[in-house]
Amino acid sequence: RGRRNAPAMTGLDPEEVRRQLARANVTVVVTMRANPVKEALSWYRARVEGQSQFHPEPPLSAVEVDLPKFRRWLAYVERTNGQLRDAVAFFGRPALTVIYEDFARDPAASLAPLARRWGLDPRQLPTETKFRKTGSDRLEDMVGNWGEFCRAFQGTKYWPDLGVDACPQQPGPRAAAAQFLPSLCPSERDLEASGWSGGDGDCREWVRGLKVARMESFHAGEAPIFFKHVHKA
Repeated sequence: RGRRNAPAMTGLDPEEVRRQLARANVTVVVTMRANPVKEALSWYRARVEGQSQFHPEPPLSAVEVDLPKFRRWLAYVERTNGQLRDAVAFFGRPALTVIYEDFARDPAASLAPLARRWGLDPRQLPTETKFRKTGSDRLEDMVGNWGEFCRAFQGTKYWPDLGVDACPQQPGPRAAAAQFLPSLCPSERDLEASGWSGGDGDCREWVRGLKVARMESFHAGEAPIFFKHVHKA
């Protein structure tokens, strides 16, 4: 209500729409994508790159994604999907949701709940459509700067939506932490000042191991990280 990007303009007050839906005993069917990254990329390619996914020729080519612009489309998808869910809740009608990915995988199975709702035979539902997407549906085929794209969303809530097996191998937390630690290893002078005389390798590895483990916990979001250096003059 009062939002600029309403999905449909009926010219009616939302309260009146709700009354009309109730009067007609309407069941609301909502179609959504399960993968917000792919949904945002679809918007990005159409609105930023001018690519139509329904042109049969030529197949869509990979695009170099401008990450700040893409993040804005990702925020748009999150916002409008939230508004769609709010609208369904506001109208208070029975609702069934069809997930695009489920329909693409098995149209008949994804539409079966609708058929049962209306007393129809699921096997007789038409599942053909005149629209056919062209090109691959894999993100790694659609994004030209795929490695950069993966790095931008690693560790975020969108990471599983990328299909992480397709992303270039990233260094694990231990390897990522270790590359920053050589300068933090105790020097011979520090070891001696700390009471670890002799400067043996066991002490050095023990201290280093503690620091790496702490950084791993930090990267995993389990704990903050603090390094404290005490120097004895």
